[in-house]
Amino acid sequence: MDRRQIALAMANNAGQSYVPFVRATPGDYAPLGGVSSFTRADATTCATYNDFTSFVQTVAANVLRDSHYVGNTRTVLLEPTSGNRSIWSEAINGHWSTGGTTPTITDNAIPVSTMGVSLAEEVDNDVGTIENIFHNIVLTGDGTKGIRWFWKKHDSQGPHGSDFRFRDTTASVNKCLVNIVGDVTGAPVITVTNGVLQQTIAHLGGVYELVFQSDAVTAANTHSFTWLIASLNAADTGSSYWAGGQLENTAYATSYLLTGLAAVTRAVDALSFVGAPITGTLFYHYYDLATAAWADAVAAYTASTAITPATGRAYQTMAVIQSNGTLTAAQCKAILGGTFAV
Repeated sequence: MDRRQIALAMANNAGQSYVPFVRATPGDYAPLGGVSSFTRADATTCATYNDFTSFVQTVAANVLRDSHYVGNTRTVLLEPTSGNRSIWSEAINGHWSTGGTTPTITDNAIPVSTMGVSLAEEVDNDVGTIENIFHNIVLTGDGTKGIRWFWKKHDSQGPHGSDFRFRDTTASVNKCLVNIVGDVTGAPVITVTNGVLQQTIAHLGGVYELVFQSDAVTAANTHSFTWLIASLNAADTGSSYWAGGQLENTAYATSYLLTGLAAVTRAVDALSFVGAPITGTLFYHYYDLATAAWADAVAAYTASTAITPATGRAYQTMAVIQSNGTLTAAQCKAILGGTFAV
């Protein structure tokens, strides 16, 4: 950053003691010296992000996802390596096992052109049996797991909607049990018995993306991943639109990964900036994937040091502020001004 840039930063900071700072936002990295390197060495084209219309976009390896929107806020999405352990995430008919009297499954009932992910239609028309689709999942590592799936209200939904169940079948314990019913507007009404609902994302065409964190698992046990079309009530019949099932070995859910015959792994996002010629405080404002909440982070910064943001976050703001000692996040926000997503 030259003297002119410092002067501009000071002018942008009028009324705040003229503290020099530089701030990068998604797509504009010159204030941090520009991108020195970015890699995401995906073996296949699998990384996704939600664009400003809430369409799920897929990008090639080594493409930075800096048009990812969390609500109405544009961010830079950086994730650790992770994989979807649930195979055939959008091709259910003939690939998933079925329970009860065989349900009727129609893939691509909600086409991919609607919002970037195709949903199947599942029909339970047998009174007295719990019709469902499922498969067993192989896990590595104990602890909580990230889960996501896509749903749309069906006009013929069952009286109690549908249930999702991630279950330790060895111990006969549910690790994530969710009931979902569409209200009169088509929005989901969600009741969680096991696990934690972290995020509900409205997409185009009345489709919703639901993100969960399971209860802690014992990886050596057998686990089933099950969609119960007309809920756990055997007397109910009904239909659903559902697909995009995702279960990860990571402790929280990352962006959607389409799978086929095998699990798919996305490589780590490794981003580094050249650095800024200001000594002081490095400040980040970001959406934390692990907690599903907006957060701040500060650290001491030495001029011209490379900046490497951590993964597991979607960054709205990255800035360096001149200071003696490390400022608090509140102090950084007061100096920077502007609006920070909450």
